[in-house]
Amino acid sequence: TYVKNADGEYAENSILTLNADGTLGFGNAIQIGYQNWAIVGASASGSNQGYAVAIYRATGSTTFEERQLLTSPDGDTSNAEFGYSVTISQDERWMYVSAPANNSVDAYGRVDVETQNVVYITDGVSYLYNYSDYIQINADEQLIVKVGNSIKIYNVDYTVNATSVV
Repeated sequence: TYVKNADGEYAENSILTLNADGTLGFGNAIQIGYQNWAIVGASASGSNQGYAVAIYRATGSTTFEERQLLTSPDGDTSNAEFGYSVTISQDERWMYVSAPANNSVDAYGRVDVETQNVVYITDGVSYLYNYSDYIQINADEQLIVKVGNSIKIYNVDYTVNATSVV
């Protein structure tokens, strides 16, 4: 990635790598949205199955991060070359990824999730805290548990079930 320096010239910022099995040709197709999002193809990856990845950069930041790895949703993915061509809408709400061997273009819509939080004040005895009446989480990586100022480790300091943090 490149960002403008103080002189208004582009300077190398970081190197993005795709952390997926069998990555080959990462960056064969790329489209940058208006401000924060980009879509990058790697159509030769996974024995030509292909990948695409959504990349995000927060406003004012120079850090680019992989947000979502995409693979062909079609049943037969062998030699699909998913990610051969990619594009993103100007408003960054839609991404499109082609898979020429499947004769398809897949559309992905961005789903914004509002930040939620809940605070529990413990009695020092309780160990089960119901969150389902207050917030919704779909995976443990969406959750940060802190006790005081200490961030706790999932499956070490706490666990999560369908309704509670333990």
